Amino acid sequence: PADRVFISREDPFQNEQYADFVPDWFREMRFRNAPAAPLCDYTFGRIGASALSVHRAGGLVGLGAHGDIPGLGTQWELQAHVESGWTNGEALWAATMGSATTIARDHALGSLEAGKHADLVILNSNPLTDIKNTLDIRYVMKNGRLYDPQTLVEVDATVKH
Repeated sequence: PADRVFISREDPFQNEQYADFVPDWFREMRFRNAPAAPLCDYTFGRIGASALSVHRAGGLVGLGAHGDIPGLGTQWELQAHVESGWTNGEALWAATMGSATTIARDHALGSLEAGKHADLVILNSNPLTDIKNTLDIRYVMKNGRLYDPQTLVEVDATVKH
């Protein structure tokens, strides 16, 4: 699977923040001895380009990592889409509205609108400039409550930084 490419590039076993949230046994199981094959052996670029053709023709495309690598899988999926020719904005749309629509939950998820669930991330850097900026998280919001991404301790939403 393409996750081996990203494991090889990113070395997530050494990611201290990830280690704070994911047990050692899981990181050991998923990231040790997971060598990547040559990039030409992977099909995710062709699959992503095909999905982009569907998207640009007006078809519905969502994005997801199926929970195989919690916390990083979706980030890597975004990067794979961009490496397949998607613009950063198109990949972000697929990850939000495309995915919400695909699972018939666009009435409650996928965009910032009154009445929808307020589960989101607030970023320090613009992901339209570099898709990897989706990893530069300033705050996490769940159920309308704001949290520090390093500790998941709730923060006062009225504090200005």
